[in-house]
Amino acid sequence: EAAQEAARKREEAMLRQKALEEKARAEEKARLAESVKAKVAALKDTGAWCRIVCMERAQHLAEYNVSTETIIVDGSANNLDSTRIGYNSVGQFARRDGQVSKIRKFIGKGVHISRDEQGSVWVMTRGKNPVYVRGWQDVERHCMSEGITENHGLLEKNKPALVFDFPRFEKAIEIELRISANPNQRRLMRVCKIGLNFVKDYAAAADTPCWIELHILSAMQKIAEISVSQRHGPTGALPSPDVRSAIGFRYEHLSPARRRSGLNGGAPIREVSLEEDSEDDSLSPVLGRRDPMAVGEQRKEWAKQRGGSNR
Repeated sequence: EAAQEAARKREEAMLRQKALEEKARAEEKARLAESVKAKVAALKDTGAWCRIVCMERAQHLAEYNVSTETIIVDGSANNLDSTRIGYNSVGQFARRDGQVSKIRKFIGKGVHISRDEQGSVWVMTRGKNPVYVRGWQDVERHCMSEGITENHGLLEKNKPALVFDFPRFEKAIEIELRISANPNQRRLMRVCKIGLNFVKDYAAAADTPCWIELHILSAMQKIAEISVSQRHGPTGALPSPDVRSAIGFRYEHLSPARRRSGLNGGAPIREVSLEEDSEDDSLSPVLGRRDPMAVGEQRKEWAKQRGGSNR
């Protein structure tokens, strides 16, 4: 009897501990959700619809929020103003990298970036030196026009090219919500990032001397809003690390221990870059290659089989 009583007390203590941990996780999620909402609201107040990140190989050099409908990124040394960003106004990270120094000299007139009334983004090459859209080999992971793929990512001079189709992106979100109540945030976030290589076209960031990445903030805000409001209020599933990072969330109110341990079943929270994310996150449903309802049924059948095999 004494042993049974001791076992009962241990079980009760474990249940109390589990309840406390679940309550703490729920409270942490609520605080995080409120912080994400605040970040989204603050970003809206700035009026920025795009963030331009200047990159040198895999090194982040500088970033600029853009609120004007058009912006030019060229090879000048002029810093950010209302109409222009000079790539060469940013100091070179690896000064001994001769290829980077050479490419910087050939950026020239650069590119003209604009947003239309639907929220879609267009890019036009202004100079004689080539500019390539990154990821043209895998159009299923982007919302760019088919013409870019057909031209192997090369932008034609003085001819605007559609690099981000906002109506198509909204359709992607709609399909994600039809397939599951929990949208694949990482897949959608990847679509909101467009890389432009100056002069040379390389697939890997580490091989690309000079390039920029456009973060379509207006689209990212939409993902963040859905992530917070779609499921069970503030204690539901949180926006992914990609979403939180994109809207400027930096875990400022979390302790180092909480940052390391994470909030999702003890899994560590970490930022996932485009290069290291290798999971299948193509937009085949958006392109009509798979029927969304059929995919949903396949997932249900797979879950039943998986459940049966675990019994």
